Amino acid sequence: MMMELERAITRPGLCSLSSTDMKKRHNEEKEKNSMDNFKVQAMIHSLKNKDEATIISHKDNNNVVAEYKGQRCTAIYNVFNGLYYVDDIYGKLPA
Repeated sequence: MMMELERAITRPGLCSLSSTDMKKRHNEEKEKNSMDNFKVQAMIHSLKNKDEATIISHKDNNNVVAEYKGQRCTAIYNVFNGLYYVDDIYGKLPA
């Protein structure tokens, strides 16, 4: 039964393209996150719009520390649209 499952997974056309793209994007983000402090266009909670923020730490998609206008804040990364969401209202971190 396990061999049948492995063959089904590896056969072309059975895996959706979107999940493959999602894995590829996630791996690219992992490589990018190996760098220290990089700037991104992110959705800012107080603005409800995009602005530039600096990603300080990216442990996983739900555990991100960002800096926006000199204030460290919590953030998350949305793999579906490729954006960071910085919470500069309720997610302020002590310096």
